[in-house]
Amino acid sequence: MTYAALELRFGLEALIYAHAINYLDELGDPRRLDWQAPKLLEQLIDIDPFADSTVFLRAVNPTTGERHDVGIERRLDLKKLKKRYYKLGNALHAPSIASMAADERKDMTEWRSYCQEIIAVIDEVLASNATVTGGTHYQIFQMNCSCGTVVKRRTDALFVHRDDHTKGAPSIKVRCSNCVQSAEVSLNETGDKFEVSLDLLAYDCPYEGCGKQNSIWERELVDGKGMDCEHCGGHILMSTMIRPVVARKLGGPASARSGYGRKRPQV
Repeated sequence: MTYAALELRFGLEALIYAHAINYLDELGDPRRLDWQAPKLLEQLIDIDPFADSTVFLRAVNPTTGERHDVGIERRLDLKKLKKRYYKLGNALHAPSIASMAADERKDMTEWRSYCQEIIAVIDEVLASNATVTGGTHYQIFQMNCSCGTVVKRRTDALFVHRDDHTKGAPSIKVRCSNCVQSAEVSLNETGDKFEVSLDLLAYDCPYEGCGKQNSIWERELVDGKGMDCEHCGGHILMSTMIRPVVARKLGGPASARSGYGRKRPQV
C-alpha cells in the first residue's frame, strides 16, 4: 500500500507539472518553483484564478445559435488536491509516536478504497479530450525590466476581482526571473487601466553626518543583507527587529502584543 501511495503522489505531481508548463512565461525560473503539487497549483492560481477549474469548450452554430460541447479539460481542484496529496503522504511514513501511543493502526481496506478513488480522479483528468493552454481571458501585462528581461503576466485575477471581490486578487506581483526587481500591479478606480508600483523601498542611512535616502528592492530585504550607502559609502547591515505593539480589539481595551517583524538598517 505504501508503494501504491507513492506512485499516486507521483501521478498527482505529474498532472500539476504538466499543467504548469502552460504558465512558464509568468512563473519565471523553473528552478525556483515549488515541487509540492498543491503549493505549485497555488502559484498557478495566483496567476490564473481558473487554473484549478475544469474548462468546457463549446461551439455555436452560426445559423441556429445552438451551442454544443466540443471538448473538456478536467483540472485538479486545489482544495481536494491538498487533502488527497497530504493524506497519501501519511502512508509514506512510519507510525508516529502519538499514533502508536493511541494504538491507531492503518485500515488497509480503507486505504485501498481511498487509493482507488484517486486512481479514478487521475484517469478522469487524463481522459480530457481538449487542452486549453493558458486560458487567458484578459490582456497580458508586460514589464520591460531594466536588466533586459521582458516579463509577461496575465491579469485575469485583477479583472475577476473587479467584478467579484470574493474572487481573484486586488493586485498581482510581477517579478523578474533574472534579477531582484518586481512590481505590484493593480487596476485604477475605473477598472480600465493598470497602476504600477515598483517594490523599491526607501530608507535613511544610519551613519551620523549622512542620513541620506537609499533604496533597496523588496526581494533583497532579508535579515543579514549587507548594503553600502549610495552617498557616504558606509556599510549597512539589514537586521530584523521584533517589538511589542498595541493591538486594539473592537469593543475591548488595548493590549500589548509582541511580534511584528520590522526591517531596519543597522550600522
